[in-house]
Amino acid sequence: MRIAKVLRLRLEGKGCGSCIAPAKRYFLGINGVIGVHIMGYYVYVIIDNKFDPLKIIKESRVTEYYWIREMSVENIDLDKLFEKLRTKSFSYRFS
Repeated sequence: MRIAKVLRLRLEGKGCGSCIAPAKRYFLGINGVIGVHIMGYYVYVIIDNKFDPLKIIKESRVTEYYWIREMSVENIDLDKLFEKLRTKSFSYRFS
């Protein structure tokens, strides 16, 4: 079992409150980021378990362009996540 973290951010654009999708590019390419998904106003950043979510946020510089309205971090089993993504039966459910 491989464990990772999901950083869940509810963002609001500083120039355009509903322009959330471009935020994805700020996380892609950062060391420790496995994947990024956008659903509505939420950005889900899948992070290697060895990395600090707050450092990922700082390195992304996302706060220059967006306000973070909500933030949570949850551990997930990567193998189960990838299986759900492959079968397209995936939905984010946080406890």
